[in-house]
Amino acid sequence: MRMVWLGGWAIAPATIHAAALRRWPAAEHVVVTPGPAWAGELAQLARPGDRVVGYSLGAFLLLRGEQPLAPGERMTLAAPFIDLRSETLLGGRVEEVRLKYMMRRLARRPLAAIAEFYEAARLPLDPPSELPYSLDDLAWGLAQLYRPPGKPRFDALGGATALVGDADPLVDADRLAGLWPGLRVVQGADHQLAPLLEAAS
Repeated sequence: MRMVWLGGWAIAPATIHAAALRRWPAAEHVVVTPGPAWAGELAQLARPGDRVVGYSLGAFLLLRGEQPLAPGERMTLAAPFIDLRSETLLGGRVEEVRLKYMMRRLARRPLAAIAEFYEAARLPLDPPSELPYSLDDLAWGLAQLYRPPGKPRFDALGGATALVGDADPLVDADRLAGLWPGLRVVQGADHQLAPLLEAAS
């Protein structure tokens, strides 16, 4: 089995790859970072029959339906969201003012901004000593969270598996489940990738 991953914001590709290997040790894993070139990279890397996995920001980008599935591809979305902003009532728990603060913080002290994100998301990651990927791509990722949510193209997901934890500090699982047909709420899971992958088939 071959799996192509679109990672989460400020999560190093090596971290995604390690979690993927723990869950599916026999599979081949390829990780794409969420930046402006993600759709082209994914189209180039994904082959018919691959599983495409999006995590957090990566799942958000896939949910928007801008990158259609190739024939035979399967998709898994871990910790997805329609809109992260709490004000839109679309399942996000993050106030817009907090996102604006993060953008300013990223521009001035990027490592501190990332460390604060890890803490807010309750991710068991050490404060970074270097950027997980380029600063331009990190800023682009935050900017995507300000785009109008539009209507999610659930029909473009091709029967994707979507998993969100009921203890996720960034996503309101109950509200999101009321908006999203087929979403699976994983009891006891939060925004960490590993517990969500354990619930994936």
